[in-house]
Amino acid sequence: MQKIPYKSLATKRASGEFTIKKSRFIGDLFFVSNESEVGDALKIVQIENREATHVAYAYILNEEIEKMKSSDNGEPQGTAGAPILNALQKNELTNILATVTRYFGGIKLGAGGLIRAYGKGVTEALSNAELAVYDYFVVAEIKVEYSDHDALKYFLNQAEIVTLDEEYSEVVTVKIQLKKTETAGFSEQLTNRFSGKYQLKILNEEILPLKLT
Repeated sequence: MQKIPYKSLATKRASGEFTIKKSRFIGDLFFVSNESEVGDALKIVQIENREATHVAYAYILNEEIEKMKSSDNGEPQGTAGAPILNALQKNELTNILATVTRYFGGIKLGAGGLIRAYGKGVTEALSNAELAVYDYFVVAEIKVEYSDHDALKYFLNQAEIVTLDEEYSEVVTVKIQLKKTETAGFSEQLTNRFSGKYQLKILNEEILPLKLT
């Protein structure tokens, strides 16, 4: 059972890279929801970087008991996987895999240098990433007479409700999306605004990302 809401990537993948003392580091972030998806994403990175010296990684999965794992992938113990995991935890991210790929440039960085570099790999990828809060949303519809259509559109705009679609027949059917926690309050506002003339009909419920600005 996932803990809702949670913060993660808004997209499937984000990347960033930098070079320090001739070593090239590539940070990649993936949205994942289970260990199978973690494995698939790791294979993608490994195939893309066959000549890399190391592909260290860490992931956190949003489960009833949060699951996390990290790997140094041949770097000195605690210098790669741990700082990657720490960067994810510091940013309060879950359902996420971070990989940092290193192409060794011939100059050793030392334990402290490696820790900083692998943590920076995540930071660089995050600088190019879109993040989102995943929460329960409902899709609902409101059927209104044509004479009230403009008033409803204004009401929805003022309430900052997302309109998904509009269908025109004998009446106008407006399909909207809103947070589950806001449903009861919005329904009451709708009733008050139109004197009970129109009702909110819930169609379905799903977990969706709300992008962070």
